Amino acid sequence: MYENYVELIKNTLSEYRYNHSICVADRARELAKKHGADENKAYLAGILHDITKEMPDTEQIKLIEKYDRPLTYIEKGNLDKKFRHRRRRNCKRNPLPHDGAREYDAV
Repeated sequence: MYENYVELIKNTLSEYRYNHSICVADRARELAKKHGADENKAYLAGILHDITKEMPDTEQIKLIEKYDRPLTYIEKGNLDKKFRHRRRRNCKRNPLPHDGAREYDAV
């Protein structure tokens, strides 16, 4: 039932993050059973909860824009903080190129 998702995260995430996601999925299923929630949905949520965790922020933003998913104010704030931090850090290490554009890490 979840083989495709398990294969997806196995091919997408590091070994550490893959194992973490499987453990979270197992625990989510246990908690769902204990509290009368849908065990299948809980397991799937556990498997996929970190699917983009190791994806560069720029790629995450492309997915958000592609699927027109609104961000909460907390998510927007987190992204703003990350990019503000990178811009400050990069300004010191990567001076402005001759065309005036900044070079940012695609972490």
